[in-house]
Amino acid sequence: MPSLSFSINVRTKGFNVPEDLQALMSDFSEPFAEIIQAYADHVEEKFARAEGAEQSGVSQSPTVRWEPVTEDYYREKHGPIMRGSRKLFPDWLMVRTGELKGILSDANAFYQDVGETQAVFGAPQDSENQAKIAGNWIKRQALFFDVSDKRAVQSNISDYLNYGANYKNQKQRLMELKEEFSEQRIDL
Repeated sequence: MPSLSFSINVRTKGFNVPEDLQALMSDFSEPFAEIIQAYADHVEEKFARAEGAEQSGVSQSPTVRWEPVTEDYYREKHGPIMRGSRKLFPDWLMVRTGELKGILSDANAFYQDVGETQAVFGAPQDSENQAKIAGNWIKRQALFFDVSDKRAVQSNISDYLNYGANYKNQKQRLMELKEEFSEQRIDL
């Protein structure tokens, strides 16, 4: 089953790396957790772009397009209801019951294998939802990194190396201090 993965290798030449930076460069598990949460948030946005797009399809990135559903499937999903015998499903590409969307947009619901220098994540853990992704892979690739995901990786790794452990709180505190000092006036 496809998953997203990346690893980080840090190499330096010609200078000694301070010990505190060496420690940070040997364990990226803290920013990986933030990256995985950002990915789940972005998946929510990807599914939101697909709402109402069953017949038109939707471009998710320059390289990923979710193709429209077939006429037969559209009729099956939205055809006449025979005296309450069938549930009415939403006009939402890649959403029939909402279960797959829910799993892919909840960082606690999809597969994760996070180490100190490598992260693998994204695929649903249950076989039914894995089959949904595999069955739609050619027309609607559900697991991919778009520009916002790549920016999340870059900014989290950069902030982690610049601010250190507990970097989200460190950065927030520095932003608050900057704002506090920028509001002070000095009259000469």
